[in-house]
Amino acid sequence: MTQVEGMPMKRSPKAESPWSKHVPEGSFDTVVIGSGMGGMTAAALLAETGERVLVLEQHYVPGGFTHTFRRPGYEWDVGVHAVGEVTRHSLTGRLLDRLTDGRLEWASLGETYDEFTYPDGLRLAFPDTPAQFRENLIEAFPHERRAIDEYLHLVKVVAGTMRGYYLARLAPKGLAPVADLLLARKAKEYLTMRAKEVIEDLTEDPRLRGVFAAQWGYYGAPPSRASFAMQALVVKHFMHGGYYPVGGSGRIAEELLGRVARAGGWTAIRADVDEILVRGGRAVGVRLVDGREVLAAKVLSAAGVLSTVTRLLPRELRRREWADSIGELAPSPAHVCLYLGFEGDIRAAGATAANQWFYETWDMEQDAWDVGPDGPRGDAPVLYCSFPSLKDPAHDPGPRE
Repeated sequence: MTQVEGMPMKRSPKAESPWSKHVPEGSFDTVVIGSGMGGMTAAALLAETGERVLVLEQHYVPGGFTHTFRRPGYEWDVGVHAVGEVTRHSLTGRLLDRLTDGRLEWASLGETYDEFTYPDGLRLAFPDTPAQFRENLIEAFPHERRAIDEYLHLVKVVAGTMRGYYLARLAPKGLAPVADLLLARKAKEYLTMRAKEVIEDLTEDPRLRGVFAAQWGYYGAPPSRASFAMQALVVKHFMHGGYYPVGGSGRIAEELLGRVARAGGWTAIRADVDEILVRGGRAVGVRLVDGREVLAAKVLSAAGVLSTVTRLLPRELRRREWADSIGELAPSPAHVCLYLGFEGDIRAAGATAANQWFYETWDMEQDAWDVGPDGPRGDAPVLYCSFPSLKDPAHDPGPRE
C-alpha cells in the first residue's frame, strides 16, 4: 500500500504540554507502557478513578499513531485520517468527551468520508448514512441487491454481538466461563470466521467482493487472514461517517494526557522500558534502559502484545507455551507513506476532505499486492491519499496557502 498525505496543518500556539523527558519521583498506582490510543485512554480512565498514573513513551513525542511531526512551515499527522463514532450519540464519543472534559472537538468530513476508484473506472463513495451507503452499493451493483442486503444485515448483527464479548472480558476469573457462555458465544463464532470466506459466500461477483473488503487497510490484515468480526466492526464504525479532531490529531494526546496530569500523574517521553519487573508472580514495576526502576501497584503494557511478550517480559516468562504462540504472530503487510506539503489551493485542484483510495486491482489479498522482485506486480496496487488541512476547520493556510 502506498499512502500520500496532503497539505498539513499550520501549527497554532499551544499551552504547555503535559509531558516531558523527566520521570517524576514518588510512587504510582499504575505504570502504563506506551502512549498510543490504547495506553492514553487506559491512563485517562485510571486517572478518572483517582489513580496517579505514569505513562512511559520511548518516542520523543507521545500519541502513537495520533502524534504529529513538523518541518519548517508544516505539520503532519501520521495516522488519524478518519474516526467514526465520536459524537455524543455513541459510547466512544461520550467516553472521549468525559475523559477530555469536553475539550476535544470533532469535525465531520462531510457526506462522503471515503471515496474509491477502481480499475474499470468505477467510483464509489462511502457516505455518512446507512441508507445512502446501501443506495450507492445497489446503484453500482443493481444485480446484487440481495447480496448487499445480506451483507449489511450481517455487519449489523456481528458488530452487535461484540458488545457481549467485551462485557464477558470484564467478568472475574471465576465467572469467566459462564460469562463467555451467556454473553460471548455468538461473537466467538464470528471471530473464527474469515472475512474472505464470508464475503465469498455472499456473492460470486469479484468486483463486489473487492468493494466489500476494500477497507481492510484500516485493520491491517487481508481478508483471508482477518476475522469477519473485525471487518464488521470497521464498517459499523464508519456507518455514520468519519470525523477529524479540530486542531489536528495532536490534540488527542494533549487532552487525554492532560487528564492524567491533572490527576497528579505524568507522561515521560524518551523513556524506553527494558523489562517489566515481576516478583512473586506479579508485575511490580519496570526497569528503564538506563537502569532506573519505577515501582507501581500495577503495570499495564500498551506496547502491543508481540513487543510485550518478546521484548519486555523477563526471559524466563518468554519461554512459556502461551508466550511462544504469541511470538509466532505474523506482521501485517507493510506500506510506504509519503508526506507532502503543498502551496496553493489544493481544493481547487480537486482535493477534498474525503480520503481517496485508487485501486489497480480488484484482488484484496496480500499475494496480489506483492511489489517485491518476485511478486506479480511492479507497481503499487493501491494509492491512498489524505488531506488533513481540508479536514480541520481550525487550519489556517496563511497568505501563501
